[in-house]
Amino acid sequence: MNNTNLLIIAILSSILLTSCSNNSKIDRLSSELQILNSRVEQLSHDLNKIRTDVHTVQDDSARTNKHLV
Repeated sequence: MNNTNLLIIAILSSILLTSCSNNSKIDRLSSELQILNSRVEQLSHDLNKIRTDVHTVQDDSARTNKHLV
């Protein structure tokens, strides 16, 4: 009976430790996901700014070409 109880305690301890480990991994991954989402949002903002700048340069170039012709 004593050995059986020790075996059950060992198994339950392993399960609990695995659960804690999984929660830790989930928390870490969740944090990494938030960081990545923030980076994607910043890159999207940067890309929109670049698109606006490119459009402005194209318009300026077209106006300059009209004056040269």
